[in-house]
Amino acid sequence: MRLPRRTRATSLARVAIPALLAALILTGSAASVAAAQVKVTEEQVKRAIARGTQALLMSGDLRGSRGVGPSGLAVMALVNCGVSPENPRIKAAVEFIRQNASIQTRSQYAGSYIAGVVLMVLEMTGTQDAQLAKLMTQRLVKYQMIRGDWGDFSRTQFALLGLRSAERLGVKVPEVVWKRARRAVEQGQNRDGGWGYVRGNASYGSMTAAGISSLYISGAQLHKGTKRCGFHTVDKRLSDGLGWLGTNFSVSSNPPRRGSYLHYYLYGLERVGVLTGRRYIGKRDWYREGAAYLVRTQRGNGLWSGAQCSTAFAMLFLGKGSAPVLVQKLRHPADWNADPYDIPNLIEFVRESLGVQTSYQTITMNDKLEDMLGAPVLYLNGHDRIEFTQAFRLKLARFVDEGGFVFAFACCGRKHFDESLRAEFKAVFGSAPEKLPAGHPVYLAHHDLSARADHHILEGIQTGCRTSVFYSPKAVCCAWDGCRGAPAHATVAEPTARRLGENMVAYALGHKELRSKLARIEIAEDPKEEQKPLSGVLKLGQVFHEGGWNPFPRTVPNLSKALGEKTGTQTRLRMQRVVVGRDELFDHPLIYMTGAQKFSMLEDQLRLLRQYFAKGGFLLADPACGSKEFDRSFRDFVATLYPEKKLTPLPLDHRIFDTAYRIRKVKYKKPVLAEKPGLDTPVLEGLFVDGRLAIVYSPYNIGCELGGHNYRFSRGYMHDDAFRMALNILLYATTH
Repeated sequence: MRLPRRTRATSLARVAIPALLAALILTGSAASVAAAQVKVTEEQVKRAIARGTQALLMSGDLRGSRGVGPSGLAVMALVNCGVSPENPRIKAAVEFIRQNASIQTRSQYAGSYIAGVVLMVLEMTGTQDAQLAKLMTQRLVKYQMIRGDWGDFSRTQFALLGLRSAERLGVKVPEVVWKRARRAVEQGQNRDGGWGYVRGNASYGSMTAAGISSLYISGAQLHKGTKRCGFHTVDKRLSDGLGWLGTNFSVSSNPPRRGSYLHYYLYGLERVGVLTGRRYIGKRDWYREGAAYLVRTQRGNGLWSGAQCSTAFAMLFLGKGSAPVLVQKLRHPADWNADPYDIPNLIEFVRESLGVQTSYQTITMNDKLEDMLGAPVLYLNGHDRIEFTQAFRLKLARFVDEGGFVFAFACCGRKHFDESLRAEFKAVFGSAPEKLPAGHPVYLAHHDLSARADHHILEGIQTGCRTSVFYSPKAVCCAWDGCRGAPAHATVAEPTARRLGENMVAYALGHKELRSKLARIEIAEDPKEEQKPLSGVLKLGQVFHEGGWNPFPRTVPNLSKALGEKTGTQTRLRMQRVVVGRDELFDHPLIYMTGAQKFSMLEDQLRLLRQYFAKGGFLLADPACGSKEFDRSFRDFVATLYPEKKLTPLPLDHRIFDTAYRIRKVKYKKPVLAEKPGLDTPVLEGLFVDGRLAIVYSPYNIGCELGGHNYRFSRGYMHDDAFRMALNILLYATTH
């Protein structure tokens, strides 16, 4: 057996808004207190959305009292905030929209707004009305001005949002429409980076947000089917627009104006943040600050500013903007964005196929570990050589230790990226990716791809009981992006790439839950602290071995917190790695052992363990994720340790089931019940030394739940019962 190497640290001028938009948006004055000074929680946002939902469901806007436009906005807001399209009031509103859309879109002026809203409603609610979708698209194409816009940049954004929905509804939009629109938006941008209501007007917030969104949407549509793989360059106009918003950022006013169309501006701000994948606009957390402001300024009747459309815009901000982040795309120093629409398209695939409403963001190597942990998946690709900083290597290791996943691809199958990334992975994780077998769970997570040899291109790195790194030298990302320029031998077909992407996401979500954007992220203690002298704490030794000894670094900190809450004391647990035969075993009255693979011990180590148990030591063990390989190895270890003894089931009347909680019934995860249908009692096995219970073994996993990983594939206890079992065992060990 090898002794371990030194551990790595696992440890965004007055201008008249036209009469129609004024009919859609009625807004009061803005508050003077900056939202950045207001704290906000997920529960506060949920309450605000619930109150707004009730107000909108009872509103005249939803029933069509002010026409199709406001009714459509109300439907969009409600559905985005979780109201089912099958809700009778939503269905009635959609039917009103369908019956009146043709009449109310006959004029270019009103029709440009309303047709865009109608198309978005059809897409969002899944309403099958191909004739209406085609009619609304035809009118938007007809209403486009010769110069490419729809008369102003407000109408233009609604038209482009609607045409994007039309494409998703299966209605083809002529490419020339996107090209002319893109040109008009580019020509309308001011030198300061922002946009006004029409070309030549001074820049302000809501129109700058409209300009950025219009650039992004038209750019994404024109990118489809590109054959210039890997030659994407930074869109300077988009960057300049984001720069203007960052410099003039506000959530309490429509900058630089005050009190004018604030909620319409916030709707635009949300769209910019979501479309461009930004958590920060400038240096400001746009969603957190906007949510704090909206929670603070909601009225007692559930409305904002007393106007129904303001309420719809506020709820669109809160609902759409709150979608948890699934993927963060790494902005590394090389060509990090060679496929600019790969992850946005993956998010759409996941929404359609898995029914999961999520979003994405970008992140840099310099961001904090807490920011990295805001999403379960870190994604990177590129053509050129990639090199991580040492600080990022340490953070990446901690990210994976905390349950994160890494998805990576070599864009166009480029050799330089492939070689350098493999080297980086080896430096971080101690091993390079290896090809995954056809029976790997990732090939079964959503689509059954186990018999599809053309899909078996993924490689992976195993961490604990899961594959935490997925990599392919073939460019799955190019197909996600819609690029057609990658070499045939170095990429995969779009249907294959989509199925692989959906399976990879399903696998990750089976192991790691999505976090709220407002969640407070707690990080386990840095294992570098493990070796420092400790006092005033209960030292829990975790036994090192080569079978994946520490798959869940948060297990002990979480157990320590739960112990304090249960006992009402300041009792603290501190985990220290223990290499039997090198570290001082006898300083730890309790030791813990887990893992996912086979392990072994030397005879000298076994001798020390016998002495440890003879002097009153106690061992708790369980298989990580219920690993059968570890289970077999642990049983062999015990048989070698004490040939004349064996693990025996502990009866339900044993004191260990009554110390903190009286446990007689428990809930198991599906893999356990598939093996033992109906099992609902706790299972612990024990080994006695000199009449004293010295070893407690759970054949079903406890530790991954304690570690904060709700793995649905685990052969183990459900979350609450895992904590109850662990606390009982811990308190028994410390009192007997």
